[in-house]
Amino acid sequence: MFCSQCGAEYREEVSQCCECGGALIPALPAREAPEWVDFVTVLLTRDHSELALAKSLLEGAGIPFFARNEEVESLIAAGPVEVQVRPEHEAEARDLLRDLNERSGS
Repeated sequence: MFCSQCGAEYREEVSQCCECGGALIPALPAREAPEWVDFVTVLLTRDHSELALAKSLLEGAGIPFFARNEEVESLIAAGPVEVQVRPEHEAEARDLLRDLNERSGS
């Protein structure tokens, strides 16, 4: 049995989700597989202030992004952080980050 609200799994004898109170159903509906997207790197940096500025600029423009290797880099200095966006936002993101890229030589 599964909760129809949060998806938690329960034994047959349980009738209500103890996590959220939702009704239980025998099986969860099939989920559509997520779309695969090859993200594009628009900035490589080891500078935490550059990264913070890039994040602020992209957030302000409403461009979804993620910073690949951000946690790894801060823990073991493994390499630069890659700021990545979806391909449809590449041109706008590169324009916003032009000065940072010129400064860092990316």
